[in-house]
Amino acid sequence: MLIDSTNVSSSKANDGGSPQEGTSEINLRFGARLRDLREERSLSQEELAVRLLVPVSHLADVEGGRKSASIIDLESLAQQFKISIAELLQGL
Repeated sequence: MLIDSTNVSSSKANDGGSPQEGTSEINLRFGARLRDLREERSLSQEELAVRLLVPVSHLADVEGGRKSASIIDLESLAQQFKISIAELLQGL
């Protein structure tokens, strides 16, 4: 289950630091981290979405920073990538 974050704003949203209105900076950083991990494993969004049992559109929204991942999503992603949740969130 992915949580929509379109109404969540970061402290940078008002100063022009965020590329999209209503998109939180942490979502953008996590989305980039997720995309990097997926691409390192040569997985398409479609392949990863099937493995996670989520719609491709949700995975694309998380990668694009438009939606937040739930704790359940983080656990599923960590298991899929065979890393800890701490490693998944590393560098954010």
